[in-house]
Amino acid sequence: MPRSRSGVVGPWAAAPAWLLAPLLLLPTLLSDPTAFTRYQSLRFVTISVAVGVGVVWALWVGWTLPRRLVLAAGACWAATAVAAALSESTTFGFFGAPARMVGVMALAVMLGAGYLGSFVGSRDPDGLIVARTVATLGLCVGLVAIAQRAGLELLGVPEIGSSGRWTAPTGSAAQLGSIAVLLLPVAAGLWIARDTEPADRWLGGCATVLLGVSLVFSGARASWLGAVVAGAVLLWAARSERVRRLRSLAVVGVLAIAGLVIALVDGGLRSRLGGAVNTDGTIRGRWDIWRAATPAVGDRWLVGWGPDQGRVGIVEHLPAGFETRYGDTEIVDRAHSLVLDQLLWTGLLGVAALVALVITWLRFVSASSPGFRTWAVLAGLTGFGVHLLFNFPVPEIDVLAWFLAGVAVAGVGADSPWRPPVRWASLAASALAAALLVVGSVHHSVADHRLDRAGRLEEDGDIERATHAYRSAVDTAGRLPVYREALARHLVRIGDGAAAAAAAQEAADQAPDDPYLTELALRARVQQALLAGDRTGTSELVGEYRTLVDRAPNRVSFRTGLALALLADGKIDEARAVATQASMELPLSGAPESALSLIELIAGNEDAAREHAAEAERRDTGES
Repeated sequence: MPRSRSGVVGPWAAAPAWLLAPLLLLPTLLSDPTAFTRYQSLRFVTISVAVGVGVVWALWVGWTLPRRLVLAAGACWAATAVAAALSESTTFGFFGAPARMVGVMALAVMLGAGYLGSFVGSRDPDGLIVARTVATLGLCVGLVAIAQRAGLELLGVPEIGSSGRWTAPTGSAAQLGSIAVLLLPVAAGLWIARDTEPADRWLGGCATVLLGVSLVFSGARASWLGAVVAGAVLLWAARSERVRRLRSLAVVGVLAIAGLVIALVDGGLRSRLGGAVNTDGTIRGRWDIWRAATPAVGDRWLVGWGPDQGRVGIVEHLPAGFETRYGDTEIVDRAHSLVLDQLLWTGLLGVAALVALVITWLRFVSASSPGFRTWAVLAGLTGFGVHLLFNFPVPEIDVLAWFLAGVAVAGVGADSPWRPPVRWASLAASALAAALLVVGSVHHSVADHRLDRAGRLEEDGDIERATHAYRSAVDTAGRLPVYREALARHLVRIGDGAAAAAAAQEAADQAPDDPYLTELALRARVQQALLAGDRTGTSELVGEYRTLVDRAPNRVSFRTGLALALLADGKIDEARAVATQASMELPLSGAPESALSLIELIAGNEDAAREHAAEAERRDTGES
């Protein structure tokens, strides 16, 4: 049995580390899915602490990763750091959006999780501890999803939505699918391995069934495709197992077919299978976004736009009728494809480094003669990778994938492990990096909670306290424009034109190339002019709005702002024409109708103003 450098025998040398493994998913299991974008940074704080403590402890006990793999990982991180440093908003690039945390610091945690996984795997050569842990996680995911379907609010997870897609425990059907496709093959590997004890076989079998059901009812078609590929890899690996275990694999196949039959019978899932062209933002939406992302990549092909800043490049290339087709004004900030997203964020430099890291990892895995349970881990990673080709990355789930990737290379680092030249210096540097990461993440977490509280107060009509909460979020993490953007939008909604203009301009100054922030600043200035009744400088506002609309001509919502700018400049007829066209092209949004209501009110047409106001309310509330 392997010994750690501290002299402790066997897999128990890894006990503090593998006990941290459930923490990689625990924040997701315990989060509030109704506000998962707000609390995602809190999840990431917990994950950062778990990984940071585990890595520092593992460095003290011993080193396992091969030198070339460490160098490849360092090159990948450095390329991402270069892209962040050259982006318009450096702080944004390093820390990423608070809702997703996909900046340079997030990548550091993922690399740390990979190292921690390699350490755990080296103390668990037969993969039994890792398989048990993953199967337990899978069992938890499946139970929460089943409870949601049964109408139980387990762990705060609400009842299933009207779409019929399961979302527990993440608040997102796509994320549930990604967790399931990652964990399902590992649980199945524990179930069907010939040397598995009866108790572990029951654990693996139950987790396999529950994860399979969750995967089907998530309706995540990208994850379904990934599961098919993962199943093929597992089937190929199972050729070395005895025939009686292949019978168990056949049972898995029968369950998968039964799941597809259920999906065909279920109305919501049947529409997911048959909707090759639809308006629910999936297949057709992916195609439209990819069409916009491809030329955006060409605009900054070497280093990209910066981590998590794809929206800056995509907006200019959205196809005609995009907002009309999908009936909303959502900000498109991701390409929904790992390859395109990486090209957008880090350019060819970052993608080349990532590909080099993957190739280096594959070479070490292929040289390690992995056992069947390790092959099950590789099957899960393969299916997860296929899923990511058609979806966006989610850091807390990606961390778990990196952890398992480290497990898969655990047995090949003995010949040429990476050994820091000075042990204490290595530990100090790791501890300092972890501390900086946690401090930055904690700021995000506190600010996100304040944003969430501000939104709730605003919904309750407590405007004064809501405004204070928004300003508190800015005071906590004002380095990122997202917080000033939220404050400015709140001030626009409550009609505080002067304060809104100031906050929006500060946000735009932090990310001067972001068209959404530019438009927000212009809209706040227009509102200020309308409220003050002063036409000084309004012609310049109209000119700036026309420039922005020319930059993103297919963004209908920008034209709504142009209509208001024309109104402030006294050009009522032209404003009415622009707003009417925007209303026709964006039939599910109340914003153009609200603009028309204001235009008619100022024009003295009170009856028409009331009609447009009623139509705006009908659209915003979704009434037929």
